[in-house]
Amino acid sequence: MLKIKRGDCSVLHLVLKKKWYDMIASGEKREDYRAAKNYYRTRIANFIRRYADKGLKKLVVAFSCGRRKADIHMTVIGINIYPDSLHPEWGEPKGYHYVIVLGRRVVMVDESEVE
Repeated sequence: MLKIKRGDCSVLHLVLKKKWYDMIASGEKREDYRAAKNYYRTRIANFIRRYADKGLKKLVVAFSCGRRKADIHMTVIGINIYPDSLHPEWGEPKGYHYVIVLGRRVVMVDESEVE
């Protein structure tokens, strides 16, 4: 597992239902889907802007199951917008939506924990 310092990445926190959380945790689901509404448009734009403005090294998504503390952190390979649903059985919304393509699982560490 890759270790990333908290200050070296931009983190987008997302809450998942248990079904989708378990599929991402097992590695079966390698993408997350969010409707292209103003709420996510703003959150994703700010997420990318922090990355670009601060010259950070990675984009990371932190997933939590329900309202508990996020405990899955994944690197982001890409974020795309699609007009139609390819995987509705995996919760992909109809119409325009964001597809967050997930990479490796990472562990977030503080400066003092890095060797």
